Amino acid sequence: MEAFVDRIEGEVAVLLIGERQWSLPAALLPAGTREGDSVELSAKKLKRRPAPAPDIDWKRS
Repeated sequence: MEAFVDRIEGEVAVLLIGERQWSLPAALLPAGTREGDSVELSAKKLKRRPAPAPDIDWKRS
């Protein structure tokens, strides 16, 4: 998916995807990305991690 880098405000990048505006940490952009550049975004579904076991005190008083 292509996104346009509208502006970078300090540590926040504002991207335009279609007519929607998205903000994300500028550190996630490729090195050297500047305002006016286009970047390609992608996402990948990861395997679910099992939920951590709750802390249970098994000792009974």
